[in-house]
Amino acid sequence: IDYEIASVKNPVRKRRHYVKVGERLPRDVSDRELKGLLKVIKKARDKAMLLLMVQCGLRISEVIHLKLSQVQLNPEPGQLPRLRVIGKGNKERVVPLSQTCVQWLRRWLKERPMCESDTVFVNRYGRRFFKTGIYWNLKRYCEAAGIRCTPHQLRHTFGRLLVEAGMPITTVRELMGHASIQTTQGYVRLSNNIVQAEYKAAMVHIAERMRGAL
Repeated sequence: IDYEIASVKNPVRKRRHYVKVGERLPRDVSDRELKGLLKVIKKARDKAMLLLMVQCGLRISEVIHLKLSQVQLNPEPGQLPRLRVIGKGNKERVVPLSQTCVQWLRRWLKERPMCESDTVFVNRYGRRFFKTGIYWNLKRYCEAAGIRCTPHQLRHTFGRLLVEAGMPITTVRELMGHASIQTTQGYVRLSNNIVQAEYKAAMVHIAERMRGAL
C-alpha cells in the first residue's frame, strides 16, 4: 500500500460536489378521467375504497389496514364524520369524511359479511384485502373506463383538488399526513388552475405598464 497516497485527504466535499436528483411533480388523474372511473364502479365496497383515496387522501396501505374502530360515522354534535388513520411512521391523523364517503361506507358496512377480521374492507371470504387485490380491481375498472391510473395517483388527485379549492397548504399537509411541507408544495406546482389564474393577473399588470409601447 502506498501510505503517502492513502494519507491524502479526499478533495471532494459531499455537500458541495454532488449531483442533484431531479424532482418530479406528483402524478394525478384529470377530472374527466376521475368522473369516468367513478361511473363504472358499482360495488359499494370498491366505490368506498376509491373514495377514501380520492376524497380523503388515504394511501393504499392505510385503506387495507383501516379498522372498524377507526371509523366514526356518528360523531358528536358539531363534529364531522371522521377517520383516525395510522400512516407512515405509525403517525396518527384525523381525516374528515365527505358526505359521499359516508354514504358509500354505510352502504358497504351494511353489506359487509360477518367475520372475525376487524378491518373495514374484507373479501367475500371475510379476509382483509391485500395491495394486490386493490391493484387488480382498480386495473379492471380503469380498463372499463378507458384510462390508466394507480391508487397513489388517486391520492395525488386529492391533494391537487384541495389546493385548487383554495385550502391553506398547512391544512393540506395535515390531511395528507406529510412529514415535510416541501412534499405538500408539489401540489401547488401541480395545480394548473392556480398557476393560470396568477399568470393572467400578472399579465394584466404587465400590459398596463407596457401600454402604448406594444
